[in-house]
Amino acid sequence: MIMIRSKEYIQKAVAKTLTLSIISLLIINYGNYCHAQSWTLDKCIDTALQNNLSLQSSRIQSQVADVNLKSSKLNLLPSLNAGASHGYNWGQTIDLFTNQFATDRVLFENFYLSSSVSLFSGLRNYYTIKANQTAVSTNELDIEITQRNIKIDVSAAFLQVLINKKMVELYKENQALTQKQLERITILIQENQATIAQQLEIDAQLQTDKYNLIKAKNDLRYSELLLQQLMNIPPKDSITLILLTDDINSQNIQEFEIDKLPEIAKQELEIQQQTYELKAIKGSYYPSLDLSGSLGSGYSGNDKFIDANNNVFITPFREQIQNNLYQSLILTLSIPIFNRYGIKSQVKLKELSLADLNIKNQQEKQQIIQKIAQIRLEINSLSSQLDALSKVEVSTQKNLDNFRLRYENREVDYTQFLEAQNKNFKAKSDLIQAQFELQFKRKILSFYFSE
Repeated sequence: MIMIRSKEYIQKAVAKTLTLSIISLLIINYGNYCHAQSWTLDKCIDTALQNNLSLQSSRIQSQVADVNLKSSKLNLLPSLNAGASHGYNWGQTIDLFTNQFATDRVLFENFYLSSSVSLFSGLRNYYTIKANQTAVSTNELDIEITQRNIKIDVSAAFLQVLINKKMVELYKENQALTQKQLERITILIQENQATIAQQLEIDAQLQTDKYNLIKAKNDLRYSELLLQQLMNIPPKDSITLILLTDDINSQNIQEFEIDKLPEIAKQELEIQQQTYELKAIKGSYYPSLDLSGSLGSGYSGNDKFIDANNNVFITPFREQIQNNLYQSLILTLSIPIFNRYGIKSQVKLKELSLADLNIKNQQEKQQIIQKIAQIRLEINSLSSQLDALSKVEVSTQKNLDNFRLRYENREVDYTQFLEAQNKNFKAKSDLIQAQFELQFKRKILSFYFSE
């Protein structure tokens, strides 16, 4: 019996030790998991850049542009082709290699190499290469623009989550304050120092506060979902964000020039590309000069010889290949005379497209300049507003504290106290909105002018 108790005791001790170890591991892993699930703005942006499908598509288009450029360069090289044929002829026909009539079935074989190169094509190949080079650079700028837009969208969603979390906290404070007043008025009713009407008024406000809190939580959940969608990650019930610690100073980006923006550089490249394409089309007005050559030989079953004994034999394969060897070299000049105004129409359409592109680029440049100027104006405006909003928030808080004391001393009614409470809530809300909006505007400029 003593030994049995000892085994049971050891088993229980081991089980208890294992349980404590597992719990400890779970606690440690849960802590690591919670820490791993904390998201900074940079982490959100990096995840979005990695998972964004539009950006992946832009990268593929960039690879397509690289292939087109390489293909246009290879068009300058001569072509080389080889071929062979094997067949039979029946009936009366002229043998290809003996130039004699044949009436029986004749075996023939042909082997050849051919090559051609364009010596002059009105510089069409040259301008096509230049156009494809600018297309590669344009696609690279497209990727840069797409990346920047993703950063702006993620930053907006990130800051909106932080705003909504602050708003949830404000609504919770409001509800707690109203709940406290309801508890107080309930005690006063029991002491016959307040009326049921006063209690109903506060209860109605409490229900409004609960509704506002539910709505704020829904807004928070929606903003979190939007942020996760921009990062293209599986949606979760909640996401932990780390507040921004860096404060972008708009003065540091005043020295940058608008012309350094990728949109402006892209516009210049698009105009260059269209110009090269126009020159390539105009090259069709000029004559073209091509050089081609071929080397071949063949075998015919009709190629025969008679020996000294009047025996008929087919000339051996190797001897026929040597005897039938042929070469050719052709220089071809093509002069366009009349093509039903096809080239002229293409040139005119490309010129119109280029003129329209210039107008659109000017419009887009004006819009970008106006947008940057507006953001800078908003930053200056928000910076000046923050100090005033901070003073308003402090003032309304003091006013609320004063009305709370006066309400508890029955110097003012609940409606007046509620008005002071709403003013304080609005002041806090406006201050939060302005703080995060200023951060967002500065972030936008940093993305636009980051090197």
